[in-house]
Amino acid sequence: MPDLVLGPLLRYASETDATVWVETDAACEVEVLGRRSRTFRVEGHHYALVHVSELEPGGAYEYEVLLDGEKRWPEAGSDFPPSVIRTFGPGEPLKLVFGSCRISAPHEPPYALSSEKDERGLGVDALYALAMRLREENVEDLPHALVLLGDQIYAHKPPFDTLDFIRSRRDTGEPPGEVVADFEEYARIYRDSWTDPTIRWLLSTVPSAMIFDDHEVSDDWNISEVWVEEMREKPIKAAEDASPLLRQFAYETHREAAGVRWSFHRDFGGTRLLMMDSRGGRVLERDHRSMVDAEEWDWIEEHATGGFDHLLFGTSLPVLLGPGMHHLQAWNEAICSGVWGEQLEGWGEGIRRSQDLDHWSSFHESFTALIDLIRRVGAGEKGKPPASIICLSGDVHHGYLAGAKFRDRNVESTLYQAVCSPLRNSLPGKKSRLQSAGWTKPGELAGRFLARLAGIGEEKLNWRLTHDELWFENQIATLKLDGRQARLTFEKAVLDTSGEPNLQKLYEQDLA
Repeated sequence: MPDLVLGPLLRYASETDATVWVETDAACEVEVLGRRSRTFRVEGHHYALVHVSELEPGGAYEYEVLLDGEKRWPEAGSDFPPSVIRTFGPGEPLKLVFGSCRISAPHEPPYALSSEKDERGLGVDALYALAMRLREENVEDLPHALVLLGDQIYAHKPPFDTLDFIRSRRDTGEPPGEVVADFEEYARIYRDSWTDPTIRWLLSTVPSAMIFDDHEVSDDWNISEVWVEEMREKPIKAAEDASPLLRQFAYETHREAAGVRWSFHRDFGGTRLLMMDSRGGRVLERDHRSMVDAEEWDWIEEHATGGFDHLLFGTSLPVLLGPGMHHLQAWNEAICSGVWGEQLEGWGEGIRRSQDLDHWSSFHESFTALIDLIRRVGAGEKGKPPASIICLSGDVHHGYLAGAKFRDRNVESTLYQAVCSPLRNSLPGKKSRLQSAGWTKPGELAGRFLARLAGIGEEKLNWRLTHDELWFENQIATLKLDGRQARLTFEKAVLDTSGEPNLQKLYEQDLA
């Protein structure tokens, strides 16, 4: 009889519809709440998407997963609550939980010690701590969505079980070494990252809205044109059980990102979440760098509108970094484009890659376009201005909330940059000091001076932290939206007095 390999993952839930994803170990028919779907096959793996429709708004539906008519979820003897599909109700307050950057590892010592004592710097898993809390809560208190903002896995730092699997099938002394290299290994890393019983229950019950960043593929993926050209020189290994359609798609996307849109949006009553791909669709030509290609930008322009109580931009890379770091990245892009002569381009490229200078500010034309789009929405040029426009981001392995104001006084919406990172992967001390310096006045002045030397003018807005210091702990954030009100809470992952993972409040702020 077929069995579940991974899932169920509740990938989507609206007012009346839901989609459940599973991986099975054989071809079969998958059933959820009376709706059925046959599996499809990719390189020996079997998957299914089950669309559950005609649900009542504001409802909560406990569900099981049947394979060829036999119950395979929940697992026998499970001590977790039943998996639930919870639909969004009209006028209901919205609760979103978000974060990024998670390395999978055991939750026991030494890996679940505090980050300062953990030999791999992993610390307590904030996603795991969240799941442990939610299993004790009532259904009506569950988040409406889990927004995962990139680096759900680290392909170049596989979990222990994945690493053992890689070593069992090839010589890791040869390139690419201990790095996930093909579809089979990717399937294994997601399996090892998401089959922990607690995480598995969480993903079966809370809908997830995900976007990827570089570590899902490779460290510094798509950081520059030079990097891409280096990668294209490397051989591509073909498997015997190839899936031609998928491989052709991957091949073409690797060489021309235009026309492939990973961005998407979800509407929750009066709130729109617009998730933007800031990694896969980049244009990297020397004199025309862009965070997304023209076709995808047109799509973003179309869907970033007023008429909502709140507009949320989800992007793995922060739009608003520390001012000093922002200006440094804009300066570096100009150097890489030859503003100080061709002889310094290679020097600039080295700095870009060694310091990971590839955020929105290092694609300065895209930064300027996005800020102008936000200004137009906030000024009512695209419909009634939202009460708040909030950029949700991750990537930088620390958390913060920054408030921004346009010099244009016609902007009515409040604007914030909220960064929550990491869920589990602390930042080395040297880089944490660099990030902190970017928020200081001397750091800002130094960065601004370099940017002006490279011919970059002032931005159309100013931004500052709403609190005193950055948070470098493993963390997760909760955004609660009720009408035109908004409240944001950051929590860090800790061990309580009994040694169990828990969440402790770092900061809370009303946003609108």
